[in-house]
Amino acid sequence: MTIEECKRQAVGELKGFSPSPVLDASVLLSEILGLRREELILHNQQTVSSQQISKFFDWVNLRKTGLPVAYLTQSKEFMGMNFYVDRRVLIPRPDTEILVDEALRLIKLRDRPQRIIDVCTGSGCIILSLAEALGPEHHLIGTDLSRDALAVAEYNRDKHQHETVMFQESDLLESISGDFDFILSNPPYLSPRETEQCLKKGWQEPRIALDGGEEGLNIPYR
Repeated sequence: MTIEECKRQAVGELKGFSPSPVLDASVLLSEILGLRREELILHNQQTVSSQQISKFFDWVNLRKTGLPVAYLTQSKEFMGMNFYVDRRVLIPRPDTEILVDEALRLIKLRDRPQRIIDVCTGSGCIILSLAEALGPEHHLIGTDLSRDALAVAEYNRDKHQHETVMFQESDLLESISGDFDFILSNPPYLSPRETEQCLKKGWQEPRIALDGGEEGLNIPYR
C-alpha cells in the first residue's frame, strides 16, 4: 500500500468514531513513518512496509475505541515543545498556552529572578515551557498529588534538559514552604457529572486530572 492508500482507508475507518478522522490518520501515519504531515502529501505514492501498515492499523483500531491520538503517539506539542504523555496525565490543551503567554508577559516585567510554582503540574508542560523561555536564573517548581504524574513531568524535564526545574509531591501547596512571586495552575475544574459525561464519551484521561468537585472549584482528591 502507498501512503495515500493507507491514509484513505484509515480515514474511512475512523469516520463515525473520531471528530477529526483526516487529522488523526495523518498524525498517526506521520509518527509511524517518521515524516512531517506535509511530507505525507509530497511522498503520497511512497510504499509503506507491511510492518508499518500493521502498526498503523493497530493504532487506527485503538483510536476507534476512543483512545486519544496523543496517548497512541505518546507525544503532544505545547508551546512549540514536544512533551511525552501517557494515561497518567492530562493531555496538554492549546488553550493552556494562554496561561503561559500571560505569565511570561508578567514575569518579564520584573527585572530580577523570580520564584515560580506550577500547582497540579501533570506532564510539567506549563513550568517546563516557562523554563524554556526564561532560562535557568529563575527558581521553578512543579507540584502534583499524583506520583505517576510527577514521574511523567520528571521524564519531560530530563528530555528537555531543564535540570534546574524541581518537582515535588504535594496536595496543592500543603507540602510547600516559602514565598513565590507567581503561582500558576491549571487544576481539575469539571464537576463529577461533567467528568462522567466526558469519560462516557471515550475520554481516557485520569479522573484525578478532570474532577474538580461539585462546583468545579474544590478538588475532592485530598
